[in-house]
Amino acid sequence: MSLSRPSQSSSLAKDSSLVPGAANGRRQRNIERMQDFSILAFLVGLFIVLALTSDVFLTSRNLENVLAQSVAVGLIACSGGLVIMCGGFDLAAGAIYVLSAIVAAKVSNTFGAELGIVSGILAGVALGGVNALICTVGKINAFVGTLGTSIFFGGAATAISGGGFTYIEDPAFSVLSADIFGINVSIIIFAAFAAVCAFLLNRTVFGRYLLAVGDNEEAAKLSGVSVNWTRAWVYMLSGFSAGLAGVVVASRSLAVGSSSGLANSLVFSALAAILVGGVSMRGGDGAIWRILAGVFILAGVSNGFNLNGIDPLYQQMMTGVLILIAVAIDVWAKR
Repeated sequence: MSLSRPSQSSSLAKDSSLVPGAANGRRQRNIERMQDFSILAFLVGLFIVLALTSDVFLTSRNLENVLAQSVAVGLIACSGGLVIMCGGFDLAAGAIYVLSAIVAAKVSNTFGAELGIVSGILAGVALGGVNALICTVGKINAFVGTLGTSIFFGGAATAISGGGFTYIEDPAFSVLSADIFGINVSIIIFAAFAAVCAFLLNRTVFGRYLLAVGDNEEAAKLSGVSVNWTRAWVYMLSGFSAGLAGVVVASRSLAVGSSSGLANSLVFSALAAILVGGVSMRGGDGAIWRILAGVFILAGVSNGFNLNGIDPLYQQMMTGVLILIAVAIDVWAKR
């Protein structure tokens, strides 16, 4: 019996360092690590600069204030990021936020605070379901479809409220803005929702399906993934977060306005946080912790500029620059 010597090709195949696919995989992982590091480094550097330029910034009261003011944007950004990772887009979240808050206020004044809070959140889920139907069953482009529903929902909010403020009469509605053990309830809600989104994305089959649909819709279909159902659940989750955000903010002031400017400002702030957090607009890639970093970067810039008496115009310019840098990094990484 003769012993044959292993061929050179087989020995090369065992050496993964010489396989092009493995090399590309390592290169991609290195790029992702660099993206993660750059976001963290910028966030830490920003906080150091703000701490050195303002004695008030690192006080517990100011930091809690920053977190409380970031709740609405953060809730919408977390779920909006999942929509983009799934290959969709949601411009209607701001209008859902306003309309859900008005529904909650109206129901609260008639049937009590508890039912008002629940109805506001359920209204958000239902409106998110409308977006899901339009973008999945209706096969309408997500950008165009949610732009249309945003305008419609905004008009409905103005019609229901009469164009003015709706004041909430039941003081029990403010339970979502109370403090527990010195921490605002809205911050706890935000943290819990972000944790749930991270768990869904990283630890469940649904999260894998979500990224697969966003990365390659046709390949996901061939693998047995229900693309329409996956996107439908993501849009309803986005509606849920917008409704929850509307109810939480309404509980803070016990007054709800129907301004379309507020809705547009909120949805674009959330989109800015998503982009600064490094979520790819092409879908199939992203992380909740990076979205949170984007939220805190923008909140830190806003708070720091206010504390230092800098014109808000420069804050707007700074936000635009951060978005351009984040998108440029994403484009470079994809290449």
